[in-house]
Amino acid sequence: MKGLGYATACVGKWHLGDSPNRRPMARGFDEFYGTLANTPFYHPKGFIDSRKSADVAAIEDDTFYTTDAYADRAVNWLEAPARDKPAGGPGRKKRGRAAGARS
Repeated sequence: MKGLGYATACVGKWHLGDSPNRRPMARGFDEFYGTLANTPFYHPKGFIDSRKSADVAAIEDDTFYTTDAYADRAVNWLEAPARDKPAGGPGRKKRGRAAGARS
């Protein structure tokens, strides 16, 4: 997708490996917000917010609920303007459906 100019994000649980070379950012996603494997809804361990750091952390905030947090971040991602390049500039990242995707 990146080769076609799309910005990509993975939000939620990641079950394809937790070693650094198997995490979403190493597998081509621009951004990851979620947990590596199964974790509790409250106080998740193995959490990554790549906007802050690529490091794994535990969430200790008593008001943090993964389902709500995932929904909020996904909406934030979709509503955010294209990043990295000025509008109309070469290599500007696009947002939207991939060619052939169904709605």
